[in-house]
Amino acid sequence: MLMALHPDVQRKCQNELDEILGEKPPTMDDMNSLNYIMATINEIMRFSMVAESSLPHRLTKDMEIDGYKFKKDTMFFSNLAKFLNDPVQFPEPRKFKPERFLSKDGKVQKHEYLVPFGIGNRICMGISLAKSELFIFFARVIQRINIGVTNGKRPDPEEYFSGITRIPKPYDVSVSARI
Repeated sequence: MLMALHPDVQRKCQNELDEILGEKPPTMDDMNSLNYIMATINEIMRFSMVAESSLPHRLTKDMEIDGYKFKKDTMFFSNLAKFLNDPVQFPEPRKFKPERFLSKDGKVQKHEYLVPFGIGNRICMGISLAKSELFIFFARVIQRINIGVTNGKRPDPEEYFSGITRIPKPYDVSVSARI
């Protein structure tokens, strides 16, 4: 959806892939040399906000933190949406801008508020596998196809079903082989 809505970003990703890999399929070793692709994946994860909050965590004993007292069995959730949409950390948070994850020299910047897999000691156990798979899948798809808006009908990223994860409502895009 986001590539259909942002063909300029899609072209930049494709140009980077063409320049660095050509026809060669991407591997995990290529992650460090495909900076714009990685920045785009970071922005997709931030913008799409698949999980708005963490899974619940329960206190195993009474605790006091900064003067606040919490009883054993209190349930806590991390508000990931707050982190991913913080306007101080991500100016214009509802604008899709992969460049926000690139330094002036074009390298990917880590950002402590980019927390799509959770925060703290209870971060998703599959984070490294998920990041690798996202990279391989995204890079290979963008390398081989063009994704566009169908008949001028633009999908709306703000239309979604929300539960444990956010799932976009059905939408149409056009997909064609890159020539």
